[in-house]
Amino acid sequence: MVRLLSLYELRRIGAAELESAGEAWAVDSAHHSYKRAGEHSKQVFITAARAFLRFHSALVETPATIPFQAELDHYLAALATEKGLAANTIYAHRGHVAAFLVWIAGRHGELSQATISDVRDYVSQKLKSCKMTSVYTAAQPLKSFFAFGEVSGFCSAHLGAVLSFSNRSRAQPAKHPNWREVRTLLDNLDRTTASGLRNHAILSLCAVYGLRASEVSRLRLSDLDWTEGTMTVRRSKTGAPQQYPLQAETAESIRDYLQSSRPECLCPTLFVTLNRPFRTVNPIGLSMVARRAMSEAGLVTAKKGTHSLRHAAATELLRTGTPLKDIADFLGHKGLKTVSTYVRCDEVALQEVAAFSLGQFL
Repeated sequence: MVRLLSLYELRRIGAAELESAGEAWAVDSAHHSYKRAGEHSKQVFITAARAFLRFHSALVETPATIPFQAELDHYLAALATEKGLAANTIYAHRGHVAAFLVWIAGRHGELSQATISDVRDYVSQKLKSCKMTSVYTAAQPLKSFFAFGEVSGFCSAHLGAVLSFSNRSRAQPAKHPNWREVRTLLDNLDRTTASGLRNHAILSLCAVYGLRASEVSRLRLSDLDWTEGTMTVRRSKTGAPQQYPLQAETAESIRDYLQSSRPECLCPTLFVTLNRPFRTVNPIGLSMVARRAMSEAGLVTAKKGTHSLRHAAATELLRTGTPLKDIADFLGHKGLKTVSTYVRCDEVALQEVAAFSLGQFL
């Protein structure tokens, strides 16, 4: 790659230059002297080069063109400026809406030509290959997009009406692990290996503090103040920093990870991969850690992952009598509405707070 791209100093490289170098690699007799180039040689070269350049922020990536891009950009900008949604939430909305726009472009040249019948056909097609939960998840951003489009004038009226269906899978609360199961998971996790030490620290933060995977992923070494015994978390939804005291057990777990497991590298984040090239463990990787640990521990729950640990922390706080306002603040929620999810999933607590008035907090 260095030779074919004359990459003797790191510089930004685009797709056209990579394509040309890949073609040169495929017929490079000097490299392929011991065997003939295969049909995949070009793609293997491009894949390896992209990974290297992306790691060094030197890859020029052109986003794929999406039909009705202007309307989509207008909507996403409104989510950020008017609703103040987090970047991860906006990214999720973009994916669901973009999928519909690609589909509807095959039927109409103008978005204003889309009808309720088109939306109904789209939902029917999704139901053939996706679970009801997935369709329900995709429907919420679409309803928001159609409502915005109606006001902005690029969508017909009432397009979202057909999406006003209930998710039957939510009729009964999903089974999440309880706090006793979470404690057993943490106590029995193997801490004799580098991955075990790291994973214990990750799961402790998710369980004890109820942190989201994205918040754990963004934690930096500088966010831990060992002198004051505090930890600063940047909330995913609000973007605001929130400071917590370092709980003794969690602090010990993090310290063990730093001293015996975390590789020496320049990456500023707390949790990094254990193999080169060292990089931040992303939220998906963190969720996989939790899922694998819960499966290996034999936890029989419908919900696995980091968010189920957050859920367990919230319901335990509720069970011990912590006020809803305090739970919302602790978990970094903007308001009390979201906390009602934890109440609904805890039948005992639901009975206890059935007559509880939220007026004092509003």
